[in-house]
Amino acid sequence: MLHLYRSATRLLQTASIVMMACVSCGQLVAQEPESRPNIVWIMSEDNSVHYLKHFDRHGAIAPAIESLAREGITFDRAFSNAPVCSVARTTLITSCYAPRIGIQFHRRSKMATMPTGVKMFPAYLRAAGYYTTNKSKEDYNATKSADVWDDSSRRASWKNRPTDETPFFHVLTTAISHESSLHFDAAAMETKTVTDQLSVQLQPYFPDTATFRYTRARYHDRMMAVDKVVRDTVAELKK
Repeated sequence: MLHLYRSATRLLQTASIVMMACVSCGQLVAQEPESRPNIVWIMSEDNSVHYLKHFDRHGAIAPAIESLAREGITFDRAFSNAPVCSVARTTLITSCYAPRIGIQFHRRSKMATMPTGVKMFPAYLRAAGYYTTNKSKEDYNATKSADVWDDSSRRASWKNRPTDETPFFHVLTTAISHESSLHFDAAAMETKTVTDQLSVQLQPYFPDTATFRYTRARYHDRMMAVDKVVRDTVAELKK
């Protein structure tokens, strides 16, 4: 999904919220510094169109994401090139097809080396004057060069850029919807979910059992938590 967000505030006039999308660095570099958009890229993990009502009527309600969609663009014919997080994430940050550069292995024994003359794309933005930050997950399958990020840490923020006029590119990855959030014991099922477990629509290949209904409802709750991250990030941009 690619959502471009605009508002009347000075900061958001040039701010974009980018979710799971690639950026055309060449176009940004070619622009005059004062016209370059600030970019916030929010990534959530291990979910698909089936879990958001924006795409599927049986999905979770996500008003913040839906608000971005109303004011921006939704790509509804976009597909991940890998069904596992590190491969998809590395594909996005390198803009390279995973098997082409050897990053298609999730838990590799050795990190892939970036091809000669190719860098993870934030490095090109940084070279063009952007303040590039990542908060904070990387877990790439390729070795990054030292010039990709100004800061990649839990404290990384566009707010730390040297001047208010400095354009920024900020990545925020939330693991709230990561598949590990669906690892639970029997005792957890005693906790009521926000989502009504009887109302969820199970995929046809799942058995209709209490465990599967709890799992689906629990994941809807996680998607709503992701939506809160989006809402809070937009609020931070407005300050």
